[in-house]
Amino acid sequence: MPHHLLGQIGDVSRYVFCPGSQARARRIADQFENVVTVSEERGIVVYSGTYKGVFMTSCGTGMGGPATAIAIEELGQLGADTLIRVGSCGVLQEWLGPGSIILASGTYRDTGTGRGYLPLAFPAVPTFECCTSCMNRPWPWMFSQRRCRHRVGRLLRHAWRSTD
Repeated sequence: MPHHLLGQIGDVSRYVFCPGSQARARRIADQFENVVTVSEERGIVVYSGTYKGVFMTSCGTGMGGPATAIAIEELGQLGADTLIRVGSCGVLQEWLGPGSIILASGTYRDTGTGRGYLPLAFPAVPTFECCTSCMNRPWPWMFSQRRCRHRVGRLLRHAWRSTD
């Protein structure tokens, strides 16, 4: 059982949104019905509830790879198997401004924590099913009453040009 997260198997969904920010995790959980706080220990917050009848979880992991690793490993011990990182990031593309939504189909993972899981030859990519599901059925609270610019795919400065 987890050492840092309070909770038991069944307290978290197999589907978990993982922002780094605890406040963002709460904003996601505010969209759920019947929300319960599963854990608020060591800077990691976990909320579970239902969204349109589907049991969901939101976990504010805190910043950085090591804190995120602790959270996702312990969420896995509680039954989570589909974790979606949501949150903010820095970009170099001028056409991606604040508030843009990015659905990355892969990411650079040459970090200390990332190297501890798999050799660098293995890419950090979502499953095809998870990526296309997010792309084809965006979560409504992501777009909250405003038109958001968005991009799906690789995020290399030289590889993309704005089509807006």
